Amino acid sequence: MLINHILPCTIPHFTFLSLSQHLRRNAFLGCAKLQCSIDELIGTHGSASTVCTIGKVTVYPGGANVVPGECVFTLELRDSTTDTVHVLAGAVVKKLEDICQECGLTMTYRQMSDIPPVQCDSVIQNCIQQTCTDLNLKSRIMPSGAAHDAQNMPALGPMGMIFVASIDGVSHHHSEFTKSEDIVKGANVLLNTMYRLAKDE
Repeated sequence: MLINHILPCTIPHFTFLSLSQHLRRNAFLGCAKLQCSIDELIGTHGSASTVCTIGKVTVYPGGANVVPGECVFTLELRDSTTDTVHVLAGAVVKKLEDICQECGLTMTYRQMSDIPPVQCDSVIQNCIQQTCTDLNLKSRIMPSGAAHDAQNMPALGPMGMIFVASIDGVSHHHSEFTKSEDIVKGANVLLNTMYRLAKDE
């Protein structure tokens, strides 16, 4: 999936706490305004699978009584189609330019990576689903929003993925937990899927 990292560097003069509020140019304000616009941007330019995250923000000089004169942050976009991410990335940059003009700021950005989404092989996915049915297990086809090594596999051959349930759907978090019996179910699905694919060769 395409991942855009937007790093605006907004550098007016640093101003101290005593400066009147209406005279300040706050670099962090630009980032905050963009964050508040994300849902609207996704609603206009994104899809049901779009996610957009500002996950890292650093302000400079970082003093408790100094208005931020520079704000560097990352913005990551993900979607199941490359076109959607490209369109949304353009909309994000345009929105940020408008914010900078409104707030008297300047910005620069660079794209740090561009990883296209890949589709699982339909034969493998259908085989996984049929295996679940044979084992009396519930299953659903769903996109994976996370980056995986599987994204590199289509260059070598067909690819499919099996996920097992985590408590409350929590993933990629220290509280993530999957019951042992669900792990066993997933392993049995993998085993029987591989057996079915080998038999069909």
